[in-house]
Amino acid sequence: MIIRYSNLESSASQDRMSNDGTSRNISVVGICFHSQCELAIDESIVIELQLPPHESPITPIARVVWCDPNEDGYDIGVELTWFDWQADEQLIFARHINDQVEPSSLED
Repeated sequence: MIIRYSNLESSASQDRMSNDGTSRNISVVGICFHSQCELAIDESIVIELQLPPHESPITPIARVVWCDPNEDGYDIGVELTWFDWQADEQLIFARHINDQVEPSSLED
């Protein structure tokens, strides 16, 4: 899944989602994604996730927990922050994650 993100402080501009990344794994509490840009630990970013079949993206705030360089960029781990007014987005995200889990993996 393609992830668009921007530094929280620069998110006020019209083209706020200025960087792209590719998700490696996703959970309800966090995301690991690959990017060409290095991010600082504890940096706050806004993430834009387009979850099929929903037309509007969800945009949680995230805090960078780790950033590891590799041969073609950086693997970045973020912790998601949900606000009360994002309850509907959080539910959509949780349902999307739940739909991705195979029933056989829950039996182990």
